[in-house]
Amino acid sequence: MKRCAECSLPMVLGRDQQWHGNGLITTSKDEKFRMVVLEVELVRSILAGMRGMLGDYTDNLVMHGKRKYVRRYVDGLLSGPLGLLVRSRLGTRKVYENLVSTGATLGYGYIEIMDYERKKGITGLVKNCYAEPLFAGDVSGAFESVERVLTNCSWETEGDASTFIVTTEEREDEMKERMEYEPPKELPSTRTLERCSGCGVPTGMARYKWIEKQGIILDSITNTRVCIMGLNDLNAIFHEVENAVGDEINTVVYKVSKEFAMDIYKGVKKEELDNVFDLWALHGLGNVVEHSEKHLKMDNPYNPDLIRGRVEGLYSALMGKDIIADQKLNEGVIEFTMGGA
Repeated sequence: MKRCAECSLPMVLGRDQQWHGNGLITTSKDEKFRMVVLEVELVRSILAGMRGMLGDYTDNLVMHGKRKYVRRYVDGLLSGPLGLLVRSRLGTRKVYENLVSTGATLGYGYIEIMDYERKKGITGLVKNCYAEPLFAGDVSGAFESVERVLTNCSWETEGDASTFIVTTEEREDEMKERMEYEPPKELPSTRTLERCSGCGVPTGMARYKWIEKQGIILDSITNTRVCIMGLNDLNAIFHEVENAVGDEINTVVYKVSKEFAMDIYKGVKKEELDNVFDLWALHGLGNVVEHSEKHLKMDNPYNPDLIRGRVEGLYSALMGKDIIADQKLNEGVIEFTMGGA
């Protein structure tokens, strides 16, 4: 993993992502694809909350939702002559090696390719996997795009290691029927980000340690593990689950986010709020432009249910009581008025 000589962060971080001053992170190749830095514990808690409502069916639904959107994203990367070269017999192995490196950089785990057969399947071992259903979607979606086949993926976990087996299967291609997610209107920048002169990544990201041999990213201040995910993928999965089971899933996502926030912000003080909101913007969660004890306004929120839970959890921790907020959502803006439970 090549690192910046100035800040020691992975060079690929600044090459593949762009941090904007309006609470957004986007991919460098296509700014329609928004990225977010999320706590791995939160991601796993959301999946656990879904399982509590749907049972094991959750993993299958999440995996296939992620698979379809990863395939779409990789299709975009491999368009034109590059796609022809990569999909050649000589190019496919190299693209998987690059994807392994990218997965480690994003904090998905330490990945090894155990077996590969062109257009037939691939087997990988992942240590410290960030979330098995999501990674299954990552690897199967990438394989579908590169090999031009349809797949399924199974996995087994023992200790901190998970084995993923992608195989091809005959079925109708459902991509034409997938649920689309259109990101909301983007509001302009109001923040100035201090950036590393070597790689262009905001200097605030230097608080994170990339542990290459474990495939994890750790916050050096809180010791919290984080990962970098595609927001379009995340929101699209929520939409697909909602399409399957109804809007109860939104309540699950909101409640999990609130409980998580109440825990991580326990003991927070009023004078620390600006630092909290700066970190939210650095993570791509959105840009808080106004806040007081009773009101918060954010531009470019990453997901209304997750943001509502995080805001209510933060204010509940701050006020020492359960806070329920009235929410108003307009195009690209979300506002909360705080009240008691």
